[in-house]
Amino acid sequence: TREVGSAAPMTRLAHALAVSALFSCIGCAPVDAAPTPAATLNFPITLALSVPRVAGDPPDYLILGNADFDLRYDQGSIQSYDLEAIAEEVRTCAAEDRPCGHDDPSAAEPTIAGSVPLLVDEVLVGAHMGGIAVSPRGDRVYVPSRSEGNLSWIDFDPADGTFECEGTGQPV
Repeated sequence: TREVGSAAPMTRLAHALAVSALFSCIGCAPVDAAPTPAATLNFPITLALSVPRVAGDPPDYLILGNADFDLRYDQGSIQSYDLEAIAEEVRTCAAEDRPCGHDDPSAAEPTIAGSVPLLVDEVLVGAHMGGIAVSPRGDRVYVPSRSEGNLSWIDFDPADGTFECEGTGQPV
């Protein structure tokens, strides 16, 4: 005779552990993922603005996080874009009465029209980032990564929009 409920909790626990193990494997990055190409938008899911250098001025840079949610590449990336260059490109498009946007909308990877360099800098981070936070002084960017289970920080120069990584950081 079996005691009511004595084997069932153990079975439920074993089942829960097996399901948890399965789902944790699903979230792992594939071993054969391609290296992350530079200057590529891949699941850009989070944005932040740089802290203005002078109080009251507009921010100079857009900081964008590519999550690599599809795990096509081996890492995600953080990119900084020059907001004044973007505004100038939009003004030029409007003055020339032409659309702004992709050079080739049918291309597999997005490109931005125009000759003005909009992307200032980029660094690689873990895939599946959950957000971006900029420190109050504007000199550090924080990025949580679900795939690596950590919080990465990247030094950011608000004067020129560049990143600097120490230790295991990987500038592109």
